[in-house]
Amino acid sequence: MIRVLQVLGSVGLGGAESRIMDLYRHMDREKIQFDFLITRGNSEYYKDEIESLGGKVYYLPAFRVINYAQYRKAVRAFFRENAGRYAAVHGHMTSTAAIYLPIAKRGSFAYHCACEVGGSGSGTQGICDQASKTQSEKQM
Repeated sequence: MIRVLQVLGSVGLGGAESRIMDLYRHMDREKIQFDFLITRGNSEYYKDEIESLGGKVYYLPAFRVINYAQYRKAVRAFFRENAGRYAAVHGHMTSTAAIYLPIAKRGSFAYHCACEVGGSGSGTQGICDQASKTQSEKQM
């Protein structure tokens, strides 16, 4: 079985989360299985359904600039503990992709990608998203 790690802010009712769940419900889960790495404290609307479909939900601390070292340490620990488990890491959190995707890449995960749907926002979030996207593209 192929396992894919979906990295999201939450498993709530957002657009990306709902689309992933729609795919997850209708794919052959005996061949491909999704697990989810999300930010602690965010919506867990789909958590029970994910687990009933055979997936697992893992947690990272919420990223704040002041806890960069703690966040990076948690990401490293996760990928170290799960080395060899995932064939792919699919990142949906562009704001922290420059942190977790290079760590995943060093962890010998065969495929890893970041995606952004709907473009960057404005203001600080847009600037952070654009900077992260540029940094993660350089590191891939």
